[in-house]
Amino acid sequence: MKQPVSAPPARRFGLPMIVVAILMASIVGGGFYALRSTEPPYFEEEQQPPLGEQPIEYTKWEKPLVALIMTGQMHGYINPCGCSVPQYGGLERRYNFIDSLKIKGWDVVGIDMGELAQNNGIPAQNTLKYELSMKALSSMGYRAVGIGAHEIKLPLGPALAQVWDKNRPMPRPIAMSLAEAAPGKMYDGLNVKPYEIIDLGKKVPKIGVLSMMGPEMREKFKNEEKFLNNSEELPKTLKIFADQGVQINVVLHHEYPTLPKDFKGIEAMEILDKRKEKAAALVEFCEQERKKNLRIPPVHLMMVLSEVADTPSVMFKVKEGAPAWGIEMGHKGTYIGLLGIYSAKDKLKHTVPAGDGKHVYRFQIVKMGPEWATPEKFKPTHPIVKHAEDYQLQVKQANLLDKAQRVPHYNQVQAQNQPGLKARFVGSDRCADCHDHAFKVLEKSAHGHATKTLEEVKNPGNRHFDPECMKCHTTGFKHPGGYNDPISDLAAWPKNQEAPDAKKLARHNKLMRNVGCESCHGPGSEHEKMPNNQKIRELINPYRPSEEEHNLEKQLAGNPQNMQLKQQFESLRNHRLNIMGRVLCISCHDEENDAHWNKPGHEVLDKWIGKGIIHRTPNPNAVPPAAKDGKAIEPPPIVIEVPK
Repeated sequence: MKQPVSAPPARRFGLPMIVVAILMASIVGGGFYALRSTEPPYFEEEQQPPLGEQPIEYTKWEKPLVALIMTGQMHGYINPCGCSVPQYGGLERRYNFIDSLKIKGWDVVGIDMGELAQNNGIPAQNTLKYELSMKALSSMGYRAVGIGAHEIKLPLGPALAQVWDKNRPMPRPIAMSLAEAAPGKMYDGLNVKPYEIIDLGKKVPKIGVLSMMGPEMREKFKNEEKFLNNSEELPKTLKIFADQGVQINVVLHHEYPTLPKDFKGIEAMEILDKRKEKAAALVEFCEQERKKNLRIPPVHLMMVLSEVADTPSVMFKVKEGAPAWGIEMGHKGTYIGLLGIYSAKDKLKHTVPAGDGKHVYRFQIVKMGPEWATPEKFKPTHPIVKHAEDYQLQVKQANLLDKAQRVPHYNQVQAQNQPGLKARFVGSDRCADCHDHAFKVLEKSAHGHATKTLEEVKNPGNRHFDPECMKCHTTGFKHPGGYNDPISDLAAWPKNQEAPDAKKLARHNKLMRNVGCESCHGPGSEHEKMPNNQKIRELINPYRPSEEEHNLEKQLAGNPQNMQLKQQFESLRNHRLNIMGRVLCISCHDEENDAHWNKPGHEVLDKWIGKGIIHRTPNPNAVPPAAKDGKAIEPPPIVIEVPK
């Protein structure tokens, strides 16, 4: 099995000192809480990934006082869709990894930075995903989760009301900066606190977690939330940490720095650098507070937001001269951070570079790959699968298929170069009446059975009621008149559209099942009416071969050994199809849902011509309007104002 790569020793990065007056304006905040899972193990010891040639460091660790699972910025990515292998991330795999540590007898505590929520798509579904995520973190033993920008955009109040369950108080949402999280306020009644203190007893150090929002983030969301003054609230929390004997201080740092308008550098790196500057400022502020009260713990660990999907394999030094170590976790739960805390007095076999004098840390990122998938025999009773089943049932009951946003297709706007919506979806069966060769290619492909795969999948099921799945497993779902939208008068869309009766909907959806001809060519009613209309033929096939490519192909057929002809032909063809892939195919076959998309050995040409879905008609057509000098180019973008 493929193993997570072990992390090298942490690097140190120096940051300039910043005066206290500036620090007061640069603070951000939050907190967390953990709960030991009582579920049975779902990742058996004998199923743990075996040691490979490059040993995984955490498998060699001595038992830590406590193991921290550090995650964040999941952005609604609850589990891999399963459309290709390998895919990474997912709550189910994370549960199994944590279970493998508990089997070893380790005390495990989960801390999530926040940004769990998804903001694009259907708002009601985003809230359901947030609820599922919180339930899953509770089952894993998380004690705290920060509140970030994605949670505020849900919006936060209704989302918190939906996830709050007095029988499931953990993980506790934390955010110091929110005024409504103060004692007696609305969010306080929904279990939100400014911080969380984790006390596992025994010899385990007491851990305090706070989550803070920086000044630029608060400015960005000042119309959605009311915020407290960090320079006043942070000292209060630090004093509580001192009074409660907190030994490990963890900060979840939320900030969205803005860049100058004339900035021309690498934006993601510049934003990260600014975040690190503000993180260093926060550490310095806490150091100044410690001078007033030596019982206040220094900042030991700090999680910062990341602008990139991947994560560095090492921690970084937040500020020289202070014991604070920073962690970036990337996006979508692809990686999790495992941090073991040991006493500085423990005799450890291997060198540990990070620590504060009293404790030392071992850190490793672990990639949540297929090796952490749930064995089939455990799936029906797996707690995360059960949460996912409940979620999919809620999606079905809420009838979210009807709430999906639709925008006019390029063909619907441009049909016959006349304004107004015209072209309707007619279904692949109608296309087959004239294009039997192409239809047979479709029938043999995975595209021709795409809807059935969702109907048959289990653990969890009901995926064919999920708009996030069906948009790529049906025809026309994103556009008016596509799957689940049987409208007869496109000119009136979306005004005065009444819900169809069940029989009409069933008949329409039968025609729109699977990834049909119109998924790539667009709605075909105008072509059906006027099959010889050249402008419409050009419109529905902007990526077909040019005359030059056809002529080269004919010449090559008569002289197959001519390498010059072959290179010219393949150059034109590859250029055209690669543009098609990047513009058209990648709308569903992105790297997240198709792990092999356009990778070596799986290029568009090798994967889909002949044995796949891309087909050729016997008769060449004229050069399409989207072609220039024999080379296909992307059709011009269409900007459409969609009525709400």
